[in-house]
Amino acid sequence: MNAPTTITLDSSAARKGRGWRMTLWLLLALGLLLALGAFEAIDHVEPALLQVSVNGAPFVTDLNLAALPPADKVVLTIGLALVLLLAMFVTLGGVAVALVALVPIVLLAIALPVLVATMLLLVLLSPLLLLAWLLWRAVRPAPRRATTMPA
Repeated sequence: MNAPTTITLDSSAARKGRGWRMTLWLLLALGLLLALGAFEAIDHVEPALLQVSVNGAPFVTDLNLAALPPADKVVLTIGLALVLLLAMFVTLGGVAVALVALVPIVLLAIALPVLVATMLLLVLLSPLLLLAWLLWRAVRPAPRRATTMPA
């Protein structure tokens, strides 16, 4: 009838994704630790001398983050984390755009003149190269030729 199918498990396939998973878990743990640290650091911020007035009436006289309720501190911490994450991506995008703009400029400013100079040098030295090749052909011994024809 039908032969049974054997399935073998390759342990190297499981190991390939293990490093990435461990890295992601480590980054998640570090992010949580940083968020908890930021949440605790909010309690130790000194009140800022700030006065916000709307139509002449004082709206906020001082900004005391330590006096905020815990829910507001959590929202503030999450907002700061999102702003920092967005700043990181904007910075990486700016670096990528700068590299994309600089690579053609460097190629046009350096590689193109070197290529043109090389081509010009080869064209100017081509008679010497041809003469050297002809001298080499004249000086080397001629290959032996068979005097009889093969049967």
